[in-house]
Amino acid sequence: MAVETNTRTLSAVPAAEEEVLVAMSSTSPSSSTAFEQVGITIKVPFPNEQSILGVGGLAYHRDIDIWTASSENIIGTRLDTAYPQASSPRFYHMKLNFDNATVTFVFDQPIFVDPPDGLKVEDMDTMPFQVGTDPLERDLWLVSEANSRFSGTNIFLSKDFGTPDLNTFDPDSFSTSRLIRVDSVTGVIYEEAVVPKFAQWDRKYDWESMNCVGDRPFQGLHALSIVPSTSGSAYDYKMFVGIQTALYQDGDTPTEFGDSATRILVYGINASVTDSIFNRYGKTAEYIQSYRYDTTHLTLKSYQKGARHFNALFGLLAFNETSLLVVECEDLTGFGSAGQKIMNRIFYVELNATESIDNCSSLLDCSVNAPLKYLVWERKDDIQLDGIAWGPTAEDGRPTVALTFENDDKVGLHLELYALNVTQLKENMPWSFVQTRDDLLRNRLTAFTVTLVLFLALVTAQLIFFQKVPLCCSLRCFQASKRPTKSASQYSFEEKDELILSKVEKDEMKNQANLVPRLWSQYAIVSAMLNSFLVGGLTFGYSGMVLILRKEGIYAENCACGSFCSKQKEQLALISTVGFASAIGSRLFIGLFMDRQGPKTTSVLCSAICLSGFLILAMSEGESMSKTFLPAWILLSLGGSGLHLTGFHFTNLFQGDGKKMASAGISAAFGASSAVFPIMQVFSQYANIRLNVLTLFYSVIVGIIMVNNLFIQPWNKVSSCNEFCPKFNILDASWWRRDLKVKPLLSSVSVAIVKFEFWGEALFYSVALLLLTHYLSTSAQLLYEKGDIPFTSNPNDWTDYIVTRMAGWFNALGFVWLPTVQYILVKFHWSQCYMILSVVNIAVFTIVLIKNLEVQILGFFLLSFGRLLLFSCHHTYLLDLFGIEFFGTLNGISSLLAAIIGFTSYPLQIFALGTNYAFAFIPVAVCIVLSLTFPILLRKQCLTNWAETVVVDPKLFRYPKSISEVKELVRSHDKIRCAGAMHSCAPLIVSDGIIISLVKMDKIIHIDTEKLTVRCQAGARIHDLCNALAHFGLAMGTLGTIDWQTISGAVMTGTHGGALTIPSLHSFVISYTLVKPDSSIVTVTKESDPILFSALAPSMGVFGVVVEMEVQCVPLEFLEAKFDIITFDELTSGNVFHNVMETNKYARIVVYPSINKATLWTANSVRSIADALSRGATDCSGGYMNFRNETEKAWLEQYLILCKKKKYSSADMLLHKVLRSQTSRLHHYVGQYNHILCKERNNGIPHADIEFNFDYEKSLEVLNMVRSFCQNLRVPYYNFEIRTTKQDNALLSCCNGHDSMWIDFQAKAEDSNQFFGEMEKLLKPVGFRKHWAKGLANTDPHYVVNQFPNINTFINLMGQIDPDGKFRNKQGDVWYQQISQILAGSYNVDANDKEVR
Repeated sequence: MAVETNTRTLSAVPAAEEEVLVAMSSTSPSSSTAFEQVGITIKVPFPNEQSILGVGGLAYHRDIDIWTASSENIIGTRLDTAYPQASSPRFYHMKLNFDNATVTFVFDQPIFVDPPDGLKVEDMDTMPFQVGTDPLERDLWLVSEANSRFSGTNIFLSKDFGTPDLNTFDPDSFSTSRLIRVDSVTGVIYEEAVVPKFAQWDRKYDWESMNCVGDRPFQGLHALSIVPSTSGSAYDYKMFVGIQTALYQDGDTPTEFGDSATRILVYGINASVTDSIFNRYGKTAEYIQSYRYDTTHLTLKSYQKGARHFNALFGLLAFNETSLLVVECEDLTGFGSAGQKIMNRIFYVELNATESIDNCSSLLDCSVNAPLKYLVWERKDDIQLDGIAWGPTAEDGRPTVALTFENDDKVGLHLELYALNVTQLKENMPWSFVQTRDDLLRNRLTAFTVTLVLFLALVTAQLIFFQKVPLCCSLRCFQASKRPTKSASQYSFEEKDELILSKVEKDEMKNQANLVPRLWSQYAIVSAMLNSFLVGGLTFGYSGMVLILRKEGIYAENCACGSFCSKQKEQLALISTVGFASAIGSRLFIGLFMDRQGPKTTSVLCSAICLSGFLILAMSEGESMSKTFLPAWILLSLGGSGLHLTGFHFTNLFQGDGKKMASAGISAAFGASSAVFPIMQVFSQYANIRLNVLTLFYSVIVGIIMVNNLFIQPWNKVSSCNEFCPKFNILDASWWRRDLKVKPLLSSVSVAIVKFEFWGEALFYSVALLLLTHYLSTSAQLLYEKGDIPFTSNPNDWTDYIVTRMAGWFNALGFVWLPTVQYILVKFHWSQCYMILSVVNIAVFTIVLIKNLEVQILGFFLLSFGRLLLFSCHHTYLLDLFGIEFFGTLNGISSLLAAIIGFTSYPLQIFALGTNYAFAFIPVAVCIVLSLTFPILLRKQCLTNWAETVVVDPKLFRYPKSISEVKELVRSHDKIRCAGAMHSCAPLIVSDGIIISLVKMDKIIHIDTEKLTVRCQAGARIHDLCNALAHFGLAMGTLGTIDWQTISGAVMTGTHGGALTIPSLHSFVISYTLVKPDSSIVTVTKESDPILFSALAPSMGVFGVVVEMEVQCVPLEFLEAKFDIITFDELTSGNVFHNVMETNKYARIVVYPSINKATLWTANSVRSIADALSRGATDCSGGYMNFRNETEKAWLEQYLILCKKKKYSSADMLLHKVLRSQTSRLHHYVGQYNHILCKERNNGIPHADIEFNFDYEKSLEVLNMVRSFCQNLRVPYYNFEIRTTKQDNALLSCCNGHDSMWIDFQAKAEDSNQFFGEMEKLLKPVGFRKHWAKGLANTDPHYVVNQFPNINTFINLMGQIDPDGKFRNKQGDVWYQQISQILAGSYNVDANDKEVR
């Protein structure tokens, strides 16, 4: 048939300008100019009239300028019916014009291969001579890949391989790859060459889908090129045939997607024109040998989600018998995915004729190396480069090559023509995109070694840097012991603030400073840490559990590759998300339960929950494990979280910075709990112990923990500095007796919840925890996409996933950061702590975005540090700001919020399955950056005093640690105020300059047991002094109702006790060490400067900074206390009040005016505890007796809420409940002196005070006035308090010159001004003095002058010592000026119009 007849021209689609990228990858060799496009791209869309559907094979007949193209034939698709020709093997003859992008088909219809059975034509080439009268009649060689007629290819290339099909795979149901010679005009098959068996299957594997091994389909012949042989060869022509790949993904393990080894087959062809004309059916092709070729490793590490992704050999073009161009096509999105992205590459390869691999039964065991290849062309596209062929010679004499592209039914015809610069094919370095396995393993081992060195360096650096900082805090409470037989030697003081002590005193002071607890107190803390370590944070070791699950094939039933497929990833993502959400979100319910029912009940219940989870796993095996693992994991999460939470009340055994360090210690143990499952994984890997056996063993450990908690945990939370001693008489009915009252907790914590300090931190904590849990959930997949691949076919070989294992261990070993975290908590303000944490989190995210795998180790370091800092900050912050009382509930609320936000991890993980695990961190990082607003605003957040009546800027505070630092602060600032525990409701600490806090100057310097004195720094807390003195059989001379103030703050504000025979606390001071306004230091005693000594206390700090004090002590005694209730009317009748105050050593009366009740609390010395017990007293020598416990306090909080709503009847009913509860607890008991006198250990309810001091002789008159007032008007608070104190002679003491009765009226800050003003107006005629730290507003300066006869001396002394008012704030200046003017007779403002504010 003549070429000129029956031609038809179709217009081609104009090609858009496309950028040709030559070796564009930054990791690829440098750019090349070997390929240069000529002409215009020819495009014909599908469908088209010729039913041409993608061109895979292309051949150019140079002598007649005709092109022949083979088209894809797809069987089993919708094209079978719509386009019948599309399902048949066929080829086309055409003329191509690349100058104007037109195609002229020689025939109206394609030429079909006959017979077509079992053919899926992928490539072709032509013999270079004519075999008939028609110039177009010649022989074509076609190559066909394996083709399934019985199951669509897309099933086998689904991301999980299609579960049932590969298990029952029968190779006979598939046609094999074929190599055939056909007539170019008729399509008749003349010859079929013998294909070696290894071209069909690489027999390394015997395919089993669940184990990812076996015969591999779709690895058939795909490329073909023919060249003339050199002279002297035994063959006329050489034909190169390329096997596509050994499955689309290959490598040492089928899930590695790396460097698929395949074969290039070489055939010899003996054929001439004469032979072809007269012997068309003769055998012309003979197999010679095969060469190894390695396709390029997948460059996309973030898209390795299933077997759809591939990098395969798609085309060959031979220059001669040893030189080839090889086409590779890398699918970046996965076969059949929407929006397919392809990386097309062409390599130049030179074969070595002596390196045959015919002797290799499997390429995986083949010792012959693949030849070097040189990248000459590369382009990212949405279509596959499916074939390459020689083209016509260019005008400048350069050879050309034509590239053909296809994309199933999306492309009809797509051809591009390139001029080839042969001399530049090897101008680039050989392609080595991926390191060898040995190099990769060497890098991993190097990283492991460096990590170990860094770890040891970290530990060493902390030991060196913090050698003077305790690595763990010591209990700040210790118990009374026998009085030492030898007195401590005296200390000497030097200007450099150094104490020179003898060795005996150093040892003794060390014991005092560390405040070593008794054995049970130590064991309580150890027990809390063991709860957190052995159970508390188990689920945070999830990465270790993932490896166990992967080894045992849990959740692999839906995977064709049981080791780790996408469906398994999705299930594991769900488990991690639900587990973390359960562990975190359940804390609200656990916290509520603990605050209501106490730590013993909660810890035993949580232990039982955790035990049930382990028992479920222990009884499960195989497929049943897949069904039971999720509920068991939830139980482990719930139980562990609760056990962790129940340990924090033991931090009440610590005080000050010790509480922070104790909390950090529990958090460190919680972090170390992450090591449990990685340890189990080691036993699973090396000892081959199954998960159910491991969990059975661990069930025993959890059972022991449950029993331990039953005995060690108390029914109620331990109070601060209480002696802790568990009781084991479990058979005694009294052991089971406990307070089961339900507390209105939610309403009680509502005040805290609305504060920025709470909800701001809760949001910050939630976001930071999202980063942590999301990282832990995705670390295995994240590191896998960064190159943490297996090196063996054993998924648990120690070299496999080595970096992932390191991540798990770093997560567990975060406790090594404990000294650093403790230092941060103690050294920095909360806003600075959270800012440091934010910086760490941002650094972790930045490292996640870095592609390098080894760099991720730095991320492990930072994440382990950030995790410990996060939990330490969160728990310690809540304890520090809100106390232990409602810690469980507040922690639970913030954790519930964290759990809700944490659920976003699951959609992020699902999103990552289709995109990139690192990119999925971006939304989390945005939240982290936004959360920076919390520490920024917290830094600007004003501090309030305990009563919430005074607001100060925290940036004004300075925290000196030595006298020299105090001197420098005084010297360098013009305005200064001092702060103690900030308990005063008066604005004493408000400052126009700085505020000096002495909380870090809290050392107890010396206790003299012969003189009964103690010398201490001014910031020492009273409870620390009491505990230290009790160790030597001593006690403070008097105590107020609380003991958490600093000694200097209590003395400077005139703190008093409740004993008519004992004066105020300042009366027991022997000497003061004072830094004066000129920064000089003076020691003030009654002998050295009696006037200044008398003026210093109370003086509210107007004379300078008291840095040390020496205080007279008294022998320690035990007190027998009683509690009774009478009516307010009875109290004011007859001699009841005087009898109570005069017949008891200590007395405190609390009046509840709205219900006309008064409680009488009295305490007297007792010779021994046994004497009191014989009279029916309860032994409370173990610790403090709260005047109101947590239940009673919660009722009183509810009382105030009901009063706000004017529900007075319901409110008063609560007061009756409070009194009944107090009577049942406090009716009669005995205990240590300070434990009995200091009754408000739970810190009470914040309120403002105004405390009036009256001459004791006027007490009944005052009480009757107050009773009459309360009968007519309802006071805004539930009670007021009455105490008495012996007179003293301090200049501004309210008790100067007379024994005194005190009445302390209380109110919430918002109600205080009006109420206190009313009480002043009522009581002014009687004559009163007001407590200097309570209710200084509404004060008439004339009245003050009249009530304090020695105020003139005090004012003159102020002018002499501090003439510039350095230690006076605005209120102090106004007060000073008004009093001075009154004393000078120049004050002209009516006292009723102008008051001291």
